[in-house]
Amino acid sequence: MKKIITKQDCALKTRNIFDGITKSESNPDHEAARSFFLKSVQTRVAMLYIMAKFLEDNPVTASNVYNRLHPKFGSKSSFVTFISLGQKKGYFILNPCKKDGRKKYIIPSLAFTKHWFVFIAKFEGVPVSTNMDWDKIYNTSCCCE
Repeated sequence: MKKIITKQDCALKTRNIFDGITKSESNPDHEAARSFFLKSVQTRVAMLYIMAKFLEDNPVTASNVYNRLHPKFGSKSSFVTFISLGQKKGYFILNPCKKDGRKKYIIPSLAFTKHWFVFIAKFEGVPVSTNMDWDKIYNTSCCCE
């Protein structure tokens, strides 16, 4: 892992974060996903939490989200609204648990996951590889099989 040693290292990382948040893409779908993610502090924190858990192969439910983030970052109802809107826009899939059908895991769609990789690549100041094996990266199964 690269360490930040100098002021220039920190400046580069700061510029990459700024570019990731503000730089427009020619892809309108990416821009819509970016706007959804960056809408508010609450949506940023919720997306970081949901995506981190998903990419660690430990998807979460809506109750996991608001139990972890409420009340510091928003109300329970605002998290539920955010998740519902994400589902309507096609950014999330609610995957029911096979053991307990009441539990539904929040799985980002493949399209949103690809947008997320572009967004994170900008933060790192590197391009996304053109030969990604999305079948190995994207997994919709939940831990409750």
